[in-house]
Amino acid sequence: MNSSSAENIPTREHIGVYGIHLKPDNQVLLILKGRGPYKGMYDLPGGGIKKNETKEEALNREYKEEIGTGILSYKFLYEDVVTFPYMSPSEGKVTFRHKGYFYIVSLPSDVKIKMSPDGFDSMGAMYVNISDIIEDKVIVAPIARKAILCAISVYITKP
Repeated sequence: MNSSSAENIPTREHIGVYGIHLKPDNQVLLILKGRGPYKGMYDLPGGGIKKNETKEEALNREYKEEIGTGILSYKFLYEDVVTFPYMSPSEGKVTFRHKGYFYIVSLPSDVKIKMSPDGFDSMGAMYVNISDIIEDKVIVAPIARKAILCAISVYITKP
């Protein structure tokens, strides 16, 4: 979707699907973004949905590209939209509208995550302590941070 405001600032939209993999030791799997509006931030593995691809097929493909393994199972969590100003290297000032579909995912127990760049926008994957996200010790893309907090409120029991 592309549109213009009264100031003639174009809107760019991205629709993506993202997986939240929570480990029992209170860690979540994230990637480090190498480009786009979240460059330099941690984000959830996932990405755009190709034509004729279901959300679930896109999620599994993105995990194979960014993490190096497919998903064993998934459960839809929720969808969200964020809109914010972004300075695009190619277009200058734009309004970025990001719609995300978020799933809780499980991975093989013996998975070896891909810590190297995927050649697209992931600079590598790693597990991050959820407490570091809550305490803002790591910079996480806002839409991903909100999804992670939602996931832990649903899936991690409080003492």
